[in-house]
Amino acid sequence: MNDYIKKILSKLSNPSWAFNSRLDFVNVYGISEDEYLKGVVNFEVKSLKKLKGKFFNTDSYENSGTYDFIFKITEVNFTKYVKGSVSLDHSLFGEMIDVYVTIEPNASFVSLGDGETYYITDEFISDSLIGWEVEGETKDVIEDIILTEASSVLNNIRTYDILQLYIQYPEA
Repeated sequence: MNDYIKKILSKLSNPSWAFNSRLDFVNVYGISEDEYLKGVVNFEVKSLKKLKGKFFNTDSYENSGTYDFIFKITEVNFTKYVKGSVSLDHSLFGEMIDVYVTIEPNASFVSLGDGETYYITDEFISDSLIGWEVEGETKDVIEDIILTEASSVLNNIRTYDILQLYIQYPEA
């Protein structure tokens, strides 16, 4: 990573410098595709890989709402797609970061609708009427935790725009 990219990333640790779009790397800072992929995206991948194998408990994070589970990051990979081959709304050059997560057994949440506790399992996600909603909220909680833990810069540079989470839910 060159000094210019290091300087940009150090400035972006301040939330007041947060991006509105990942295009700011090109439009505001004028960096090339190579600098972007080898500097910025490589920094993001390395930051996330440091979390591989660690366990995270939602009880330790105030933004996890009524979700109560422990998860572990099992793999982090960088993929560069050919634009047009897949939908890449926020990707600049076809870049995506794939993060694989395993949720430990006894994962649960309390429904605000009926006050009941539900267990999050592969079966619940695929078969319940609200499985799609729980899956989305679970992804949001995990994404928030890992981006916060990896580096304060990642939220400011909108890493979530190029993050794909693959979650292995506990078996029913």
